[in-house]
Amino acid sequence: MSSPHVVQVPTLTQYKVKNMNCIIRPVTKDDEQFLWKILYYAAHMDEDGETSLDAAKSNPILIKYVKDWGYKTDIGFIALEPHS
Repeated sequence: MSSPHVVQVPTLTQYKVKNMNCIIRPVTKDDEQFLWKILYYAAHMDEDGETSLDAAKSNPILIKYVKDWGYKTDIGFIALEPHS
């Protein structure tokens, strides 16, 4: 079994990309509600008639993406506008 890749993640970095300033930061356990929300929309659950994030949280296919977020091997980033 090969060893996992080690990724050094800055706590807060500002980038300028094609005339767009953004701050990119790692996802933390405190972002769980946000992760469920973006997963809900990414899975098009709103278009399928689901009306709450609870539908994503109870979907057996989707649970693995957010439940218990925060293991050493979990990597995610959030891009924010500088004034957010």
